[in-house]
Amino acid sequence: MNLRASRWSMLLIVVTMALPSLATAQPACQPGRYASGATGTCEECNAGLYQPANGQTACFSCEAGASPTRRRETACDACGPGRYQGFAGATACNSCDAGTFRDATGQTSCATCEPGRFSDLTGSTVCQECAIGKYGSTHGSSSCLACDPGFVAAKGSTVCRACASGEMPVSVGGDTCKSCSPASTARPRARRSATRARPGSSRA
Repeated sequence: MNLRASRWSMLLIVVTMALPSLATAQPACQPGRYASGATGTCEECNAGLYQPANGQTACFSCEAGASPTRRRETACDACGPGRYQGFAGATACNSCDAGTFRDATGQTSCATCEPGRFSDLTGSTVCQECAIGKYGSTHGSSSCLACDPGFVAAKGSTVCRACASGEMPVSVGGDTCKSCSPASTARPRARRSATRARPGSSRA
């Protein structure tokens, strides 16, 4: 009896020691979730975080240039064209400002428009050329400037060009010049200073 009681006592001790481990065992959470040590349950990954595997105890931050689209994400989506994200763990991508653009995905910043080009909208994927009769002399322009009278500019110009001496713009806001019309050389007829005498009249 003593031996049997001793065996039961040993078994009871082993079970008692195992109980804390059983109580703290983490659940096998699905992707997009993690096992919380505080609650002992599966929790959704917070915004800006993701988890692609099963049975994990933490979520990962999205890299710069990407963001999750919602909570409980299993992967991060690269920022699309016209958008960027410069920080890891961000919850959303940002639109490129006016005067900048981005034509690729997964970018951490936007590029500025070159002189002679502009973008007047946020989230642009390309910069447009300045129109005929306008110019852009700086980087990152959101609009182009009109040439002064007597000046012309081709599409995508960075400066306006003055027409040569004896020339003038074909049209206002144009890109070509034309020769000025020659001045008239015909002399106007001189006005008669005396009037013809009427029949039957005589001069004094």
